[in-house]
Amino acid sequence: MSRLPTRPGQMVQGVLKPVLHPPLKFMQFHLVPDSMPTRITNGPDGKLWFRAGPNTIGCIEVDGRKRLYKRPDGKDFLDIVAGPGGRIWYCDSLGAVVGHISTDGTFESREIALDRRSHPSHMTVHANGEVWVSGANSVISVILPSGGVRVLHSVKNQGLVFGSDGRMWGVGRARIFSLDADGQLVFDMALDPDGWHLVSPILSASGELWFVDFERYRVSHLLPNGDVVEFNLGADRKPNCLAAGPDGAIWGIVRGAAQIFRLAPDGSFSVLDAPQGDSGLIDIVMGPDSNLWMIDHFKSRVVKAILS
Repeated sequence: MSRLPTRPGQMVQGVLKPVLHPPLKFMQFHLVPDSMPTRITNGPDGKLWFRAGPNTIGCIEVDGRKRLYKRPDGKDFLDIVAGPGGRIWYCDSLGAVVGHISTDGTFESREIALDRRSHPSHMTVHANGEVWVSGANSVISVILPSGGVRVLHSVKNQGLVFGSDGRMWGVGRARIFSLDADGQLVFDMALDPDGWHLVSPILSASGELWFVDFERYRVSHLLPNGDVVEFNLGADRKPNCLAAGPDGAIWGIVRGAAQIFRLAPDGSFSVLDAPQGDSGLIDIVMGPDSNLWMIDHFKSRVVKAILS
């Protein structure tokens, strides 16, 4: 049964319940100095794939062995995601193209051209094999399994995620919404526009939508009845990205603070220190080994937090 609503509800203020969490053990895997990596995602091959720097895609096994592959044309890209065909897909915002690389490191020579006004920056995969690509405006490019592109003039957003109800869910400035397979708006919840900047939508292990309010220091989740429960982390903790834990809790990064946090739906909240100097953590994912994997942008390394 889906844990996603069919109609908007109300805003509810959640209450944080501080809980002491045992310290975590961290491992660090260094990349090319000053390469400034960014995105990280789970691959179909049991490895983690990431943007390793300008025009470079990297993969790392859970034991720390890593490989780097350079895009043949030397151009950069923004987002990566595990997509159809058992490949890693990437989007190039400046060139307005989407391409993919096989897990053996071979880049597909033919890239898929998008509308140049789309400025692609976020990708997610539909259960039907379509790759949905969104960017800086209201254009969503849907890449079909045939390789064709369907263009939707929809909602300006800061990321999409495929929901357990078969719809695509997204967030943007002061807005939560969902689209059906044809791109029609079927859920639309407008929020107080003062300061709301919603990013990083993910689904929890239970299928609920969670997201970050980047400018108001909050993490929120959408209940099945349409209510939004928001947790204020405090003015000294600016959340950045989220990852879903197997127990229904959410893990996230405290931007610029060398800290990560754990937040459960009931408000249980723990803050843990990352290794000293890891203040450049910018992306996080729950890996295939049930441990947290993160990117340290400034120190150019992959960081593993051992949970299991």
